[in-house]
Amino acid sequence: NPKRIFEIFFLKDENDNLYDISADTIRYIRECLNLIDKNFRNNPENKKLFIGAFYQKKGVAKSLRKMNDYGVLAAYLKSFSRIVGMMQFDLFHIYTVDEHTLSVLSNTRFMSTDDCKNKYSFVYEIFKKLPAPEILYLGALFHDIGKGSKKDHSKLGAVESLKFCESHGMNKHQSVMVCWLVENHLLMSLTTQKQDISDNEVIKDFASIVKTQERLDYLYLLTIADIRGTNPDLYTDWKDSLLKELYIS
Repeated sequence: NPKRIFEIFFLKDENDNLYDISADTIRYIRECLNLIDKNFRNNPENKKLFIGAFYQKKGVAKSLRKMNDYGVLAAYLKSFSRIVGMMQFDLFHIYTVDEHTLSVLSNTRFMSTDDCKNKYSFVYEIFKKLPAPEILYLGALFHDIGKGSKKDHSKLGAVESLKFCESHGMNKHQSVMVCWLVENHLLMSLTTQKQDISDNEVIKDFASIVKTQERLDYLYLLTIADIRGTNPDLYTDWKDSLLKELYIS
């Protein structure tokens, strides 16, 4: 039963913690990756199981990280397979694209914790207002999935994310929100880096793209998670204050 390949990554003990996976089982999983084929991906039960991971209160990032380590995530999401082990040759990224992506996802999960509340109380309060945190998590998973092509990775990722959300039973609003978030995930960062955010015209232009409070909340949180996932030393108090200033403006 190939469905078991998925189920094992979401099994939890009486304390709601994920079970460790033994070396033998890991070997069996790797030997059976060929079972994750077109029929597996189109199976409604498998789709429900996978999308259900993003609604969990605990273990989302851990589940997906294990799935990536053992080749399951790349086998299920063909678009993700293209970024596994992909190096990034710039002055900022210190991780491969897949590792960066999972770090960004972990950072979004961190925003719901008491540690975040103590260190970044403003971020924590915005996260608590989110109507659907799974939108943020999926934005994190897909934000760089279009890398490796000569085309705009944000636009490619937006297309992939919309296709995924619609095929996995998310409603239209959620699907479009994830798509918009992926396509515009660099907007807030580039605005603070390259423009004068004390200029009212810059704020108006930014607001004309974002349009709604809900979009702004998701974008603000994803931007922070993305910067922190690029390089742990990159998210400084100065950048934190700039993003907060743009958010409030």
